[in-house]
Amino acid sequence: MNIYRLPFLPLKIKEKYIYLNTLKPFKMKYLLLTFILLLSMYGCVPECGYDTSPYLTTDELSWLTYSNNQRVIFQNETGIMDTFTAVRSVQVAPPYHSQGSSPCDGGYQSGKITLGQTLSIYVAHYYQFYANNQNSASINETKFSNAAIENNDTINGKIYNNVYVLSVDTTIYRSSDWVYKIYYTKANGVLKYYTSGNHVWVLK
Repeated sequence: MNIYRLPFLPLKIKEKYIYLNTLKPFKMKYLLLTFILLLSMYGCVPECGYDTSPYLTTDELSWLTYSNNQRVIFQNETGIMDTFTAVRSVQVAPPYHSQGSSPCDGGYQSGKITLGQTLSIYVAHYYQFYANNQNSASINETKFSNAAIENNDTINGKIYNNVYVLSVDTTIYRSSDWVYKIYYTKANGVLKYYTSGNHVWVLK
């Protein structure tokens, strides 16, 4: 449409119309470039180069001995009993891209069992290149890979094999009663543990 052929329109309006129409191609190019840029940043992110199903292996799950709500009873040398209810949880965090990550944050699955505030068992499986996958299992933040393994241990009148004995540094000051030695098997869980109050708690 030739706007100059419309005599009833003022000249300023005609000039404004022509100016805006001249800018349209540039505006479209700008919007298109912006869209492509945003798409490259958020819409076309390459997939993570890691294990997309970082699930705990059968061996890793075997560290989580207790079932959820299982009752576990220990007795110390004075006859006092302590009863725990196991709380078991397993969570999955898939691989994802976050701002500034290169190329992405690896996913993982983790499992945890707590026996009150006294004992906590944890294991995680990260993406396939994560070096700690082979020894992530721990109890009270001490890794089972650092434990001594004993056989023919007699505990509460029973003989156990493949007993993981974990100890922590007793020279480190802690402000409250704490566990410094634990006897553990995959089949039975915690068999015995020592606390800083010079008590020995044995599985009933």
